[in-house]
This record gives sequence, structure tokens and C-alpha cells, in this order.
Amino acid sequence: MGCSWWSPQTVAVVTGGNKGIGHEIVRQLATQGITVVIGARNKERGLAAAQGFHSKGLTNVEFHQLDITDSESVTAFADWIQKTYGGLDILVNNAAVLHWSNKYHEAEEDINVNYKATIHVTETLLPFLKPSSAGARIVIMSSFLGQLKHFQNHALREQLMNPDHYTQETVDKFVEEYLEACLDGHADADGYPVAYCVSKAVINAYTRLLAKRVANRPEGHKIYVNSVHPGSVKTDMNKMGVLTTKEGADTAAWLSLLPPECPSGLFFFERKEFSFEG
Repeated sequence: MGCSWWSPQTVAVVTGGNKGIGHEIVRQLATQGITVVIGARNKERGLAAAQGFHSKGLTNVEFHQLDITDSESVTAFADWIQKTYGGLDILVNNAAVLHWSNKYHEAEEDINVNYKATIHVTETLLPFLKPSSAGARIVIMSSFLGQLKHFQNHALREQLMNPDHYTQETVDKFVEEYLEACLDGHADADGYPVAYCVSKAVINAYTRLLAKRVANRPEGHKIYVNSVHPGSVKTDMNKMGVLTTKEGADTAAWLSLLPPECPSGLFFFERKEFSFEG
């Protein structure tokens, strides 16, 4: 995975790391000898996942409860990370949900988890990313389904095409307009793809905005931000997938551990740059 800048003192957090792709990302990072914290909503499953790693000799894996949709849980997690480890070096935003329609309650859940909650946990943990000569890493699990080619309406695509032409406020407004269209029942007719696609498109937009925002930090305080398409992985969430979790986790783990001065603000698949637009 390139130059080994990391050590047992390096701390990675993987949201939704108790199962599926997240569980495999935890394994791949932990086998490099760094400390990995599983952040998961279900305490029993999270503890069981950590204990499973311990039974295989990966005692550098720890669990701490984290519900990314609960502000108090996110704040408590951030406080615990700071008190326990002095912060973190790597954040992998893996937790997500998936719905294949534009029914309002399903669209709202996808947006709340895949976009709003992911942003909230990222922004809450951002001040706790530890300064280092190697730089901190934020990896956001996305999907090729978030590529802008999936929007049938060209005007909608244009709104998210160039991060020099949109802001966090305009992306948030885009999201609210989408949810209003779902509530009114005309999202499909307006040219929006299904909820999961929209949620991944807007988290891709956030990835680029965040990377741009932190791009000029001084040496010793660099942060590299990228998003990842894992491929069509067979998991509880995607039963139609064909890839293994090992294959799906590879690029996220690779990005997490790239040498200093690595790329930022990009979208990756199979360790290669992938198009946001498609």
C-alpha cells in the first residue's frame, strides 16, 4: 500500500464497521498494525465484531457505539476519541442505507443517512483529526450510481457538475428541492434518479467541496479527502452484488494508507480515478 507512514499509534475510525464492506475495511486496516475503531449503532453487533477480530489476533480493533443519525451519539463519540486517543488520523465514512425508489419516506432516509448524517459526523470529527507530517485522511464510500449521468434532467446535472459553481448551501438547497419533489410525487417526472443515486451524487458534491475547503492547510495539518465506488459487492444491503467484500474494501483501505501528498477531491474505483460525471 505504498510507504508505511502509519504505526500502531495511527487511529482509524470506520463507521458501519461491524459488517459488510465496513467490516472488511476494518480488517484490512487492522492487519497493517494500526488501531481501528468500529463505529456502529448496534452495541451487541459492534462488540461481537470487535471480539471476532480479537479471536483472530487483531487485538488492535476496538468498538465504540456510534449512531451517525443521532447528534448526541456523534458528539459523545468525538469526545471519547479525543480523550482516549487524542484524536484520529483516518475517517472512513462507510455507514449507509439503500432504497430504489423516490417514495418520500425512503428518499428521506437515504438523504438523512447517506448525506446529512455523513456530513455531520465528518464535520464533528474534523477538528479531532490529528496533525502529522503524513496528513489525515477522509474516505467517503459512494457509488457509481451517484454519477451525474444518472440524472435525466440536464439542468439538475449542471447544478452539481463543477464545485467552483456550487456551495454547500446550494447543494443543501438541491437536496431539499429533491425531497419536496418526492413529497409531491413528481421526482421521477422531474428527472431525478432513485433516492440512493441522489444521496450518493450529493455526497460526492460534498466530497469535492470539503477537499477544496481544506486544500490549503499548512504542512503538518494536511487533510486528504476522497470518495470511493466499491463496485457491486454482495452484502446484506446489496444482495444482487457480485464482488466479495475483500474486493469492495480494497480501494478504501488503499486510499486510507496512501503516502503523503496523495490525491484529494477525487472519486476512485479499483485504485484508479473515476469520473464524478460519468
